[in-house]
This record gives sequence, C-alpha cells and structure tokens, in this order.
Amino acid sequence: MLIALLVWLGCSGGGGSSSSGSSSGESYQGPGSYWSVDLDEDGSFVVTVSEEPGTPTLLTVNGTYLRHASGFVELTVGTATGTDAPSPGDRAIGLEIPGFAFLLQPLDADGEVIPMVVAGECPSGDLVANWFVTTCNESGVDCDASDAGRDYFGEFRYDAGTTTASLPSAYSLDGASIATSPIGAASCSDGIMDVTDARLFLTEVGGAIVQISPTDHDEAMHVVALGQETLVASDLDGTYAGLVFDQGDDSNTPVNIEISGGGTSATAYLADVDALDEALAGAPIATLSFSSFNDVSGASVAGWITGSLDNGADPAQAIYCAAQTDILATGRNMMTCIGRSPGDPTRFYNAVMVSQI
Repeated sequence: MLIALLVWLGCSGGGGSSSSGSSSGESYQGPGSYWSVDLDEDGSFVVTVSEEPGTPTLLTVNGTYLRHASGFVELTVGTATGTDAPSPGDRAIGLEIPGFAFLLQPLDADGEVIPMVVAGECPSGDLVANWFVTTCNESGVDCDASDAGRDYFGEFRYDAGTTTASLPSAYSLDGASIATSPIGAASCSDGIMDVTDARLFLTEVGGAIVQISPTDHDEAMHVVALGQETLVASDLDGTYAGLVFDQGDDSNTPVNIEISGGGTSATAYLADVDALDEALAGAPIATLSFSSFNDVSGASVAGWITGSLDNGADPAQAIYCAAQTDILATGRNMMTCIGRSPGDPTRFYNAVMVSQI
C-alpha cells in the first residue's frame, strides 16, 4: 500500500521563474513505499512509485520542472498513469540540493515530507551524520512525542570497512539521551542496503535515509541524516525555502525562512504557492531562537543546534536542528529540525529547508 502520494496543487500556474543550481540531470530515491524521481537535463521529470524496489510500478508521472531561485522546485504534470494519478497541468512542490537530496510534499499538503537522496551511490568511506525522524508509527498509530523513552534524533554512523550501520546516540524531544543498538551489516548495491527489519538509502556524498520496518507500515519509522560538521553560526544566515510538517494536525506547509543575527534567530513566512519564485512572499507564522550550536542539551555534538520555536499562540517549544553548509560546493545549506507540535505536545513537527543562492 502507498503511504503517500505527491501533492498536486491544481492547474493554475505560478508566477515567473528563474532556474538555479545544477542544470544536469539528477536521480533520487527514498522510502514511502519506494519513490524514484528523475530530473532530466531537458527540464522534464519522471516520478515512479512502487511497493518495493524492483516491484511493479504503481504510479508513473511525467512532466516538466523548474528550479526557482527561491529554492523551491515546481513540477507540472504532463501525463500520469496508475494509482491516484494526478491530472495534466497539476503541480507539485519540492526542495532540492542537486546531486544530494530531494524532498516532496505529500497529497493534499497533508502528511509527512517524502525524503529522497541521490540514487545509485554507495559510500566508499565512513559516514558520520546527524539524523532526525520524519515518520514514526507504533502498532498502527502515531508515536507519542511526550514519551521520555522515545528517540527522535541523534547520530548515524556507517563503517565502510565492515559495511555496518548504527545509531551511536539518540535523544528524546526533551533532549534526554536514549540507549541505542546497531542497525546491522550488509552489502550496499545501487545506493540501497537491506538489513534485518531495515532498509538504508545511502550516498557517497554524506546523506542517508533509514527505513525501519519497510514491510510493516504499522511500525514504520523513517530517519533522515545529514553529514555531520562543526557549525559556525554565522554561516547559516540567509533565506531558505522550506516544508513544515505538523503531526498535530497532519498539515504540511511550504514556508520561506529568514535566518539572521549571525545565525541566532529566524522568522518563518507562509509561502505563496502561486509565487514560488518570491523568497519572502507571505505573512510571518513563527519565530525561532537558536541558543547553542554544536550542542544537545548541554552535551557537545557537532552539527546540532538547540533552540525554541514560538508560533505566537501556544507555549514556545524546544527545537533541535541539524545543518550542513555549502553542500557539494553548491553554496547551498540544508537544515532539518524537529520538536513537539506547538498545539499538541504528544505529537512532533519537522521542518526541512534549503537555502537559496
């Protein structure tokens, strides 16, 4: 069964656009069931969805895409066949760092972000990264974000010599340390590594996705990891395109985020889906304050940022963000964040964002 399909935003076109980033073709893959996206050099795309890698395709979508200078990627449907196929002229929103990662918003703008990493690459060396949860089910229901024993973010490690993956550290949304165990060892082929009760999507360039319980959606857990680096706060200043998923109401919202103050504060603005080329098009919806860098609740952990989020209506909540700067020398930064939903502390929210150049 499909967990999610693309958000197709209707037939109305957006505003004017300019392209940015690499113009070369890119291919991405990730869980959700199994997603594959090809962005070709001629401006066309192909999206396929199947239950498992190598199984029959359930959905195929063809069309054209634009990389907006704001950081959003806009996909317009030409033809589509299969389960819940969209109509010609419908549009979808994504985020991309070319050659590294692609993230999609799901059907009707509800549900978790669909993460993908560049396809077909296996690491030739060790990988140390920072991970966070994007999907978490337990016995067919959402995980409880207020559970002090539930891990939601931490460190990921891949040892190339032993082809072993592990989560050496993990933390609850209170920032408390949680005991972990190895993921497992197996060979990697075409960027995919299958171990007992987990599937890994690996890259040569520092990103990874771990799909826990890939054949049991009632226990599904998706973990997205960014390469670990020691952050300099001021390097994060800039304007970002983002997607915010709130498990409290299952919403998924495109936003623009402005990080300023030497990387210490940020404002999130509601993005206008009909003007994706405009970097700060909408009204402010939340502010973020970053209190410490390379730190989790007072413990030194490279690449993590601890702070708080205030939406103006609910009590401010702790937020934990991982970041990687100048990925693949593109000039683009990527930041991923997780915290408790401002409206419901038993649920979590994610923010994923990519800087414009």
